[in-house]
Amino acid sequence: MSSLVNLEGSDFVGYDMDVMKAIGQKLGLSVEFKNLKFDAIIPAVSAGGQCDCAISGITINPERKEQVNFADGYYTDGLGFAVADAQKYTKANYNTELNKAGVMIAVQSGTTGEDYVKENFPNATRQAYDTSNDCFAALQCVAAISNDAVVGNLIKMSYSSLTKIDTISTGEEYGIAIKKDNKELLDAINKALKELKDEGKIDNIQSKWF
Repeated sequence: MSSLVNLEGSDFVGYDMDVMKAIGQKLGLSVEFKNLKFDAIIPAVSAGGQCDCAISGITINPERKEQVNFADGYYTDGLGFAVADAQKYTKANYNTELNKAGVMIAVQSGTTGEDYVKENFPNATRQAYDTSNDCFAALQCVAAISNDAVVGNLIKMSYSSLTKIDTISTGEEYGIAIKKDNKELLDAINKALKELKDEGKIDNIQSKWF
């Protein structure tokens, strides 16, 4: 579960939820949400049985496209870096100061953020968590990385003591993952997404949450 998905009581809410509900309405289908660990989502869709598709701030990339199909992208994002001590770690120095032995950076397991830290901060310690929320709650870590929209949403909703010090432009697109052999659902979701974009409804959902 990404922080574009939030829990209010027992209900899932957030940007991804509103997008999927709007697609469901277009298709005349009821949408039932199931919560999985992020790195279990693509395998679950690929195997079938647990879900028909998945939406959770999933970046479309070649590795994932080998396992599942993706509907057309519904949001373009980058990565956001947040720190607990914005005086010590700044936009000007964090690439050096965070790339040191003993520095712990929180990442969400199985994400592009984890890959970015592995490549660009090899001397730091990567501490992997199941969700972005867990990353931000990890007080023993000095920094956390996630999709930029996720970082902004978490700071706005729950973690005002943290500061986003940089946005890394990666141009990654979020996509809805669908089982390889379910072309009918892929085509239907793409048609619904196009209509929602043309009607301005995707823009309205983005304005609501970001």
